[in-house]
Amino acid sequence: MVNIQTVMLNKIISGDIKQKTSIKRVSLDEIDLSDETFRISSDNISCHNTSCGKDSNSANTSFTNDTSSVGNTLSSVDSSLSSVDNPLFALAASINSIGLINLPVLRKTNSGSRKAQNGSYFQIICGFRRVQAMKSVGMSDSLAAVLEYQESHEVPKPEYEESHDKELFCAILAIADNAFQRPLTVMEQARGILLLKRFLSVERIASASPAIFNSTMNHSLVNMLGDLAQMDRSVHELIDQERIAMGPALKLKSRDAESLDAFVTLFSRIRTGLNKQKEIITHIIEIAAREDISICDVIKSDDIREIIGDDMDDNKSENQNRKGAVPDRKDVDDTHKGIDGNRKAVDDTRKGIHENRKVVDNARNSVDENRKGNLVRALLFKRRYPNIAKAMEKFAINLRNLKLKNDLRLDPPVDFEGRDYTFTFKVSSVEEMAKKVEMLSEVSKNPLIAKILS
Repeated sequence: MVNIQTVMLNKIISGDIKQKTSIKRVSLDEIDLSDETFRISSDNISCHNTSCGKDSNSANTSFTNDTSSVGNTLSSVDSSLSSVDNPLFALAASINSIGLINLPVLRKTNSGSRKAQNGSYFQIICGFRRVQAMKSVGMSDSLAAVLEYQESHEVPKPEYEESHDKELFCAILAIADNAFQRPLTVMEQARGILLLKRFLSVERIASASPAIFNSTMNHSLVNMLGDLAQMDRSVHELIDQERIAMGPALKLKSRDAESLDAFVTLFSRIRTGLNKQKEIITHIIEIAAREDISICDVIKSDDIREIIGDDMDDNKSENQNRKGAVPDRKDVDDTHKGIDGNRKAVDDTRKGIHENRKVVDNARNSVDENRKGNLVRALLFKRRYPNIAKAMEKFAINLRNLKLKNDLRLDPPVDFEGRDYTFTFKVSSVEEMAKKVEMLSEVSKNPLIAKILS
């Protein structure tokens, strides 16, 4: 029996099944934004990033990165987007200023969550953000590439629904449209895998990954991404925000809702590297098991709460004081109105001050979150391995008091399991080696070294 999935996949990738599009003017009201069947892009990909591909509308770099220029084009943009914090801000400004450059790809269908007056509506294959941005600037219609399915040769379809190959074709197009414009994020790859698994096996996805994802994936990676795509949305948001990596996130997939929520809360307040994320999760799970308490009890302990919330009240007060220190807009306007009547100049100045302050605040927050991450990790290690932590602290104090000279270094046994300590130093000549040996001889007479080695 012919394997239809293999036949269809090979024909799509080889080009026997080709994309045929017609450029048509489409009413935006006939496009269903609520149908996200083929959406893989992350909501928080900023248009200020010039690598964000087609959905950046291919606007020139100087335009999308100049917030003052962008702001001047947004007089007719929906107020909900009138902030550089919104990922659609620059895209909407670009469309409002210079028009749509890259057309969204649509297909007409008569099924779904919403239908137009004629009984059918347009489903988005590529260009969700472009359509949303066009609506935000008040456009009623737009040109679009309307997809028509076409194959050059007859394909055998025993026990296989014809609609499946059309869906598969659209899924591949939706993924490739993004993947060959810019590297996909982890969550975009995961959403793409989940979309393809409706039609293809893990083996076929892996073998076709270079042509679809512009990246080679093995079976293990495909399975991991598929598992990740099915996790809670809150975990997806942490990954998109680069607060947790895929490996550590997958360690949470079997956790109950309450424990998962506690982990999400913790990682939304701290920033750490991949290995530290793994350590933190492992320590929390092992502490809960050893002390016979819940994961929530570990994460919500007073010590951890004090660390991850120690700056929250201060920041709140600081923001309030800062807000009080900034003159009221009306007062500023009234003052300058008597001088030159130029409210726009005042607003632009205040906007610039606000943006500069925001950059400084973001940098400060990043440092604080990294510091909190290190403190949480150290606290958990001490709680998980109290004896080792105590030995490390004692060793650090004695080593500091020992005051080793030059590049002499003393390392304890791994995890303080064993009695073998290691002295290391560098030499470039016999004379230098003799001096280092003499230094070691002097160190051996120090009572502290005996205390360390005992």
